[in-house]
Amino acid sequence: KKKFRSVPREVLEKEKKKFRSALREVLEREKKKFRSALREVLEREKKKFRSALRQVLEKEKKRFRSALREVLEREKKKFRSALREVLEREKKKVPTATLR
Repeated sequence: KKKFRSVPREVLEKEKKKFRSALREVLEREKKKFRSALREVLEREKKKFRSALRQVLEKEKKRFRSALREVLEREKKKFRSALREVLEREKKKVPTATLR
């Protein structure tokens, strides 16, 4: 077996520092790239979600307005019918002489 020549501790420390420094730089660069990509994806997804939400809200608003219109029409008919009946009853009660 061959034995490695012993490398002075100072040289090892220096190389270790260089390696760690280079590694730190690479990690920072990759972290920035990742964050940037993530931000883009989140923006895109946010836009999609807002668009879908807007569509759902529009559809629900239309359904609600339509249902409200139907209810109002029904209530209007009931009210007019009741009012007509009341007016008819009141007309019968009042003598015709006082109407002139």
